[in-house]
Amino acid sequence: LVSGPPWIREPFEVVKSKTVQLEHLQAAGEILRAVIRIRDLSDKLERHMAQGDVKGEAGAMKELALAAGHLNEIRGIMSRADLEGIDELESRRAWLDSTDTQIRARATQALTDAVQMRQQQEIANALQVFLALGALPEAVERAEREMLKLARNAVATALDTSTLGDASDEKARGGRGKGPANATAAGAWKAELWTRMEALMDALAGKVSQAWNLQRVLAKKRDPQTHQLLLEVLDSEARGERDTRWFAAFWGKLMRAAVEQMMQAADRATFVKGLLTADYPRLRALLLALWLTTRRESDAGRNGAVGDAERSEMLAALDALQNQHLTRAGTRITESVNALFTAKPQGSPVGLQAADIASLLKIVSATAQGSRAEPELAALVARKAAGALALFVGRCAEITKDAAEVRTLSASVSNAQARNLAVYSAAAQLRASIETIEAGLRKGGAVEAAQVYANLKGQIGECAAKAVAPFFESLGKSLEDAMSLVHATPLDLAPPAAPDQEEDDEDGEEASGPAYVREATKLLEGFLSRYMSRMTPPSRPLALLQEGLARRALELLARHATLLAPLDEQAKMQLVQDMTNFEELLGRVASLKEVGAAYTAIRALRRILFVDDLPFATLPDRLRQVDGAEALTPQDLLHHLLQRAPAGVPPIVPGPASEARRKEVLTYSARLDAPDGAAVAKARVLEVLRQAGGVEGAAD
Repeated sequence: LVSGPPWIREPFEVVKSKTVQLEHLQAAGEILRAVIRIRDLSDKLERHMAQGDVKGEAGAMKELALAAGHLNEIRGIMSRADLEGIDELESRRAWLDSTDTQIRARATQALTDAVQMRQQQEIANALQVFLALGALPEAVERAEREMLKLARNAVATALDTSTLGDASDEKARGGRGKGPANATAAGAWKAELWTRMEALMDALAGKVSQAWNLQRVLAKKRDPQTHQLLLEVLDSEARGERDTRWFAAFWGKLMRAAVEQMMQAADRATFVKGLLTADYPRLRALLLALWLTTRRESDAGRNGAVGDAERSEMLAALDALQNQHLTRAGTRITESVNALFTAKPQGSPVGLQAADIASLLKIVSATAQGSRAEPELAALVARKAAGALALFVGRCAEITKDAAEVRTLSASVSNAQARNLAVYSAAAQLRASIETIEAGLRKGGAVEAAQVYANLKGQIGECAAKAVAPFFESLGKSLEDAMSLVHATPLDLAPPAAPDQEEDDEDGEEASGPAYVREATKLLEGFLSRYMSRMTPPSRPLALLQEGLARRALELLARHATLLAPLDEQAKMQLVQDMTNFEELLGRVASLKEVGAAYTAIRALRRILFVDDLPFATLPDRLRQVDGAEALTPQDLLHHLLQRAPAGVPPIVPGPASEARRKEVLTYSARLDAPDGAAVAKARVLEVLRQAGGVEGAAD
């Protein structure tokens, strides 16, 4: 068109010029309208600000909300690039900035006061101002920070040691890293600090309540323009009025802030650190009580906003303090165990010392008792204590001896035996303490912790049993040798012991009777006086060993009595008397009612001895009808039948009473202890019967 003929080019140029003029007019009109709009909005803004100054707080917030809306609209208009440099607008910028600052300051103060006073309507009015300014997220975050700041201040004040004690007593006043001057002051400090901590829980509960009121306003109020919930404006992922994630997040921040401030206070004052570490269960109990009260009694709890997740969040915040407490518990037990097994100065009593044992028991008991009221913590402490006491189990195993020196039961206790007895005493005392702890935990519902201590009790019980088992094993073998003496001398010819041959027991009574009785009595009396008297305190592992010894002694008595030959009436009477004496003596070792079948068998044998021999064909049935006869082992019953066999049937071990016969009986007895002992006895009896003339059928 530019290069075309004039009649075409000239009209085009005119149209083009007019179009540009029209665009300029339109732009000027838009600018003019914007300036006019800004002027009108500024007038309204000024008017609302003035009315806000004269109205009450509620009315002022409404006026400020309208003013904030006008201010926000003015900011939006003035953000256009084509309005830069206009004097009318530039002259207003400083005033607008000042007004913006004033609105924000008044709204912030109003929101802070409303949140602190828990006034939902005032909170809503203040939030409406920030909504109009487009600054709702920043306002809520600022309110949240203020609540957390106040909570931190409350914790810092509660744990400020510079305000503890008597202000007139500088020695009792603590500074950075300082503590009380004496034990009395320490007790007073501790009591005052826990009083403050209890009050602190009320302050934290107040912050929770304030946050819930803010949550309720956010979940109820809507944007007048978009009708969105303020909660949805704050978080685009919010799911309506019942969405309490903001409150849940605040709960976690509050707990973490409080615990962090406690840790800082502990770093500043060693007394506070010791208090929070040693008495951590008490702090945990206070916070759990806060959670439970909030859940049951507060509006937040009744609306389901405080549940198990919040409890877990709170306990997670306590992890650092909890770990310090557990570490301290384990360290104290470990140090006490090490002290127990530390080599003592020359001249000290042999073995573990009573004072060290008492110290260990006290620490273990205190460690468990402090956490018994809270099952979860009790389980954690129990596992830590069990880990530390594993050192005790290991050290006991290291120093417990099972050498010949320990197994040699003599007139005096050797050093090795004394060490084993000391290990038993320590293990038995610790086991008793742990048993008491276990029972208390089960009663309190801390089942998991109780099971940990139950397992530990078993391990320590094994230590106790291992320490004294060699004594009982050695005595058992010695008793078998002693009882076998019944085969070395004819029972009916055994004279009473001469005065110069008798051994006085601990009560000064003279032992009498056959040689095997005197020897067994001497062994048992010596064991009771020299060794058993030092096996204190009583324990279940020890009781099992005692019952085992009594059981073995009764079994041996029954075995050797049924292997005795010949068995005439005088021998029977002597055996009955000997059995009665043995029962009385073994009753001092263990409760014979707990021994079981062996005790029943020996009592039955006394009755069986006086069952008539004839007719021999019915003797087996008549013997089995005796009360308690079923408790006799098949070996003993077969041997006794052979004792009662007709003349001409030799005994199991032939030959007169002598040392040789005694050794042969011992060899045969050892075979009876094997798993196939009953089969060995049957084969031996059948062989004897065959040799006597083929009465195998009677034996069957």
